[in-house]
Amino acid sequence: MATAWQEKLLVFCFSLAALTAAASGWRVFRLWPLLRQTTLAPALWWLGLLLALAFAEAASYAIGPHLVVHHSLAILTAIGFVLPTIYVLCTRRPRLLASHALVALFLLITSNDLWLQLYTGQFGVEGRPALHQVRFLYLCLFTALVAGNYVLSRLRVAIFAATLGAFAHLLSVGPWPKPWEPWARAIGLLLIVAAPLFPVRLAPVPDRIRCIVRCFVDLWGVVWWEHVRERFNDAARRRRWPVRLTLSGLVDADSEQPVAGNRVDRAVEEELLRLLERFAPREFFTTACASASRGHPSDG
Repeated sequence: MATAWQEKLLVFCFSLAALTAAASGWRVFRLWPLLRQTTLAPALWWLGLLLALAFAEAASYAIGPHLVVHHSLAILTAIGFVLPTIYVLCTRRPRLLASHALVALFLLITSNDLWLQLYTGQFGVEGRPALHQVRFLYLCLFTALVAGNYVLSRLRVAIFAATLGAFAHLLSVGPWPKPWEPWARAIGLLLIVAAPLFPVRLAPVPDRIRCIVRCFVDLWGVVWWEHVRERFNDAARRRRWPVRLTLSGLVDADSEQPVAGNRVDRAVEEELLRLLERFAPREFFTTACASASRGHPSDG
């Protein structure tokens, strides 16, 4: 049992997380007109729902820390923090319905241990629900792989902080006794809600195509970037364009020297934007690059 001062400190941590969530929500709200037509929008909606569930779980702890409903909410929240990344990694416009189905299937499969424990009344640890070892290790590995997707992103510090928060939630519902579990969830929740507030200063990128590439890698990571790069370079070879696409923008196909985007045919940029339209409308990249070219923060 936590002492009185520990209980007060926990209340302070969750209150701080709530205030931080409000500040982060305001920042996302300012960006929403830009983000709502992209494949990131469903992930943000799902994340908002999970944060509400996390605060409901914190409230259930205050009511009774040994209630089955509290630990069940904790498991669902820990699993749920993995799900927004599925939208990022598996969604292309306009196939959002398939992504919703994939997320629902993933949630059903990963949480079946919880439903079985609730149905039978046979709980894993200290008479309460807990994740099975295999599920726990699988979710930890998946979370680590998602973080690796953003290793080249300029937002990686914020994303890694949110990943650590997701790890903390998973550790708190793992298959072993944990007297420190409320602390892990409080710190994890604080890291997740604070991630949008991490300062991100985008250096001016005068080359338009390089700016578009950096913007895409920042938000969608290297997995989709490799797909786009391969598709673009295949098209360039078929059309005998003398350029190739890299993370640094366009380069000469023979000498590998950088080529300014304004010095190539307009069709080159049109092909890149056509490929990126599966993730966001062209106006998204135009607006984002206009903001970055002025050296503004990511929220403009």
